Amino acid sequence: MTPDIGTLISFLTDTTCGEACWSARDDTCRCSCGGKNHGVLRTVDGDRPARTCRISGDIYTLRAVGREHELDAEADNLCRAVGPYRVDEVCEGLTYRYYWKATELHAPARPKPATKDQIKRWPELSAYRNLEPWEWAVLLWVKECKS
Repeated sequence: MTPDIGTLISFLTDTTCGEACWSARDDTCRCSCGGKNHGVLRTVDGDRPARTCRISGDIYTLRAVGREHELDAEADNLCRAVGPYRVDEVCEGLTYRYYWKATELHAPARPKPATKDQIKRWPELSAYRNLEPWEWAVLLWVKECKS
């Protein structure tokens, strides 16, 4: 089976799905959804799709929004739930297990600070528009599994 033109364009552009696609500002979908979410917010029963982003080449889905350090424990739990990414048996009875840390490249969960532009534009961050200068909002991204 050959891919349709939307899937091919999304593969070539390497852009994640967002507001421009959901509101169908372009006639042709040019993002990673391949047309699945194209114009969804312009329909009567259209639900806002999950927000995605690309971090170090991997696709992540927005899981939660919070203030600084509020999501650190959840990120660590999500990383640990995946299990160790490497197990070394040093000698009989002594095994080292290496678990993901949320700050590592390709980790299953990645908390990232929201930019000023994201806070200004994204409805998910509307509660964080009046933060003090020393506070920041954090986005918790969860890696999509490839099946």
